[in-house]
Amino acid sequence: MAFLEVLKNILDTLGSVVIVPVMIFIIALFMRVPVKKAFISGLSIGIGLEGFNLLIGSFSGVIAPVVQRMVDVSGINLPIFDIGWQAGAMIAYSTNIGLLFMGLCIALQLLMFATKFTNVFQATDLWNNYSYMIYGSMCYLVTKNFWLSFGCMLVLLLFTTVCAEFISRRFANYYGYEGCTVSMLHIAGDAPYAFFMNWLLNKFGLYKIKADPTTLKKRLGFIGDPMVLGAIVGLILGISGNFDRMLTLEGLGSILTCTIATSAVMTIFPKIASIFAGAFTSITSAARKNAKGKDMIISVNDATVYGETAGLTTGLICMPIILLLAFILPGNKVLPVLNLVAIPYGMLTFISMSNGNIVKSVISALGKLILTLYISTLIAPMFTQIALSVGIEIAAGLTLVTAWGSVDHPIGIAVMYAFISGNPLIIGGVIVADILFYVLFKKNKNKILDFVEKEAYRGMEDVTDNVSVDAA
Repeated sequence: MAFLEVLKNILDTLGSVVIVPVMIFIIALFMRVPVKKAFISGLSIGIGLEGFNLLIGSFSGVIAPVVQRMVDVSGINLPIFDIGWQAGAMIAYSTNIGLLFMGLCIALQLLMFATKFTNVFQATDLWNNYSYMIYGSMCYLVTKNFWLSFGCMLVLLLFTTVCAEFISRRFANYYGYEGCTVSMLHIAGDAPYAFFMNWLLNKFGLYKIKADPTTLKKRLGFIGDPMVLGAIVGLILGISGNFDRMLTLEGLGSILTCTIATSAVMTIFPKIASIFAGAFTSITSAARKNAKGKDMIISVNDATVYGETAGLTTGLICMPIILLLAFILPGNKVLPVLNLVAIPYGMLTFISMSNGNIVKSVISALGKLILTLYISTLIAPMFTQIALSVGIEIAAGLTLVTAWGSVDHPIGIAVMYAFISGNPLIIGGVIVADILFYVLFKKNKNKILDFVEKEAYRGMEDVTDNVSVDAA
């Protein structure tokens, strides 16, 4: 365990802003990229990540008080408090079973890529392995069984590996990150559901509603500009959190600050994203050249697309809606607070599958967010126990906590409870289903991805029948 403790200390001390650029530099050299270009790629990644962190941190500082006021003004008491995704990550990296899987997971991801089990290079996004580790940690808390806990995480890794390939072409085509994808359970794991919802909503004719950023800008004129659209959404959020004092100087200041901050994020973020995206150009070009026609897809952090107009707009619209639903849904006991401002992160799959259609994305995302409220209600006692066991301090007056939106993925919970049951038939069924998912996808990959593209572009007259590209 000494090596794992050292690895944890390195990750905690240096952080992704340092670790990821170093890894990208090494990968670039391995791909035979010239040293100068490899250095620029790594440096650009670091600049992009730091830019993301600075902007998101500043924006969260503006939005969080507005959200908290929405909660305070409502006066409704829900007993399970959301303490944020950071708590889930801390738990994952604070348990021995989580750390052990972290070390083995890196080796497995490299092995899967080296043996062409997958063409996704996942080791570039080490931090988000916590999305498997948290479920294994909770499984171990209940069972005290290493093999059951490890098996739980391994099944989730395989599932997410398939999902990363499933979304790779959509991610590349919509966001413009050629040869890239995302490979964390809480984001990529939504891909099958997001695709199904997009297909279903298309059947109901919602593809006829042109609600993507480009169309909105054309039809709404200056109102559809991301800068102005951000200001409008920010104004609505600001008023929602300051409705009881909007005619006071303090309330007006909060509303206008929220308005400008939201507009700033939508305006500045794409500029930072372009720096980040440019870092992968030399690597993907070299990878394609060295792979002799076989594709290499690099996993990138979900923060790379935070701030994209459709995704941020969808997330901001969902914030007040899901908060209101949390108050009125029968059986829900979760008060979403700290992770409420992180909702735009989770819009990636819904936006890409709908090709930027904000209406379809809001509907699809709300379906998943509602489900996670109930799942968090279910697992709160377990999560609270493990949080206390690793030293997370819970504020006085709180009896149950959760990390809503990050430790309640439907597939993650289903697999975790299957292994907690200890029933060989249930566990065997989950493993078989996981393997079948992989085999069927691999066997029909091109057909599936072509169909996904056609559904994403449905209703767009300038798209031909042949939408297959080399991004996946």
